[in-house]
Amino acid sequence: MKAYHVEHAPEVTVVDDGLIMLLWSQKLDTCEIAKRLHLKEWQVANRLLHIREALR
Repeated sequence: MKAYHVEHAPEVTVVDDGLIMLLWSQKLDTCEIAKRLHLKEWQVANRLLHIREALR
């Protein structure tokens, strides 16, 4: 039987949403934002999409 390593992603909070928007407005890319907030890049990209859709 092969064992798999499962990596759990940290939870994204409302505070993170504000920080994501702030850093995005400073022209940082999703990779750099993720590094600074200790999140996964896919989490930042997903949250950014949802935040920007909500602002329409």
